[in-house]
Amino acid sequence: MKDAFQCWLDHHNTGPFGRAVLRWFRKHGRKLPWRESPDPYRVWVSEIMLQQTRVETVIAYYQRFLKRFPDVQSLAAAGIDEVLQLWEGLGYYRRARSLHAAARIVVQEYAGQVPLVPEDLLKLPGIGRYTAGAILSIANDQRQPILEGNTIRLHSRLVACQQDIDDAKTRNRLWSFADAIIPGKHAGDFNQALMDLGSTICKQSGPDCPNCPVVNFCAAFRRGSQHSIPRRNGRVIYEDLYETALIVQRRKKILVIQRGPDEWWSGLWDFPRVRLNQLSEKSPGFPTPGDSQLVRENLLEQFGLRGKSQPTGIQLKHAVTRYRITLECLAISDVSGRIKSGMNCKWQTPGQICQLALTTSARRIVKSLEQSRMGCM
Repeated sequence: MKDAFQCWLDHHNTGPFGRAVLRWFRKHGRKLPWRESPDPYRVWVSEIMLQQTRVETVIAYYQRFLKRFPDVQSLAAAGIDEVLQLWEGLGYYRRARSLHAAARIVVQEYAGQVPLVPEDLLKLPGIGRYTAGAILSIANDQRQPILEGNTIRLHSRLVACQQDIDDAKTRNRLWSFADAIIPGKHAGDFNQALMDLGSTICKQSGPDCPNCPVVNFCAAFRRGSQHSIPRRNGRVIYEDLYETALIVQRRKKILVIQRGPDEWWSGLWDFPRVRLNQLSEKSPGFPTPGDSQLVRENLLEQFGLRGKSQPTGIQLKHAVTRYRITLECLAISDVSGRIKSGMNCKWQTPGQICQLALTTSARRIVKSLEQSRMGCM
């Protein structure tokens, strides 16, 4: 029995479909900075930044990044701290570390030229099938399919796919469909058009079907099922975490710690944190945020320091993957003891802290401390 994807291909000519998509794109395609000069390096940077991040957010980051690193050579020559600092606020920092590592490989092994062979691109850190397809099609007009959130939604509605889009078999069929409909010429424009259609017309909620250039090709629209497609059977279960950030101050300097390779925000600087969920076994009940005694005990155990704690009144809420974090801040004064060896931390003045590549929550804490004029901030 034929599935929805094959039924669509049997009943539609991909030629008229592709021409309708390209006509719409030439008239309504978004004007984006990375489209002004779509060389492989610029496309690469933009696609890495756009992963799990809105276009509107990426634009300013992309422009700053390209101003400092206009080519792969300048990026490869930079230190990772500077790269992370320019990435600060975009999140998913592993993307930046992979981009930097891949740039060094391109300089060392490909004479500074981004490879335009799929097998070579896929060997680079952080480049998967989608990113490789985007680079090759947009920058070199190679006939390479792409599949990301917007095109998954568009393709699922075109064929009226009723299967879970996170299922491996369904995802493979989506890739095959994307490959089947891509034209032999103008592949880059076609792929960008599909992403623009998904972002501006075939939106998750409230798809603008009357203004869609391919509505006559859409099986979901004919059946009135566009609002229930795509389907996802999995449900994300969020976990609450309670943490305390420690503003440890000694002789007008504050302690900061660099996140390790196996931690969230690896390579970025942060204030020391205590996860109260993990301390609950030391207390008869679940500890509340700001439990000073438990925090002081953990400070001694983790860093080898002692001090007096005082609430700052600063509380932040932020999310990481499936975790929702409530973060309170404690000021630690009258600090004594020596930091244990092997701890990747240092004492910095407020001005020095502002120059570091900080986690987003650490940057927010700095601003809150400045506003409240607490301590030496």
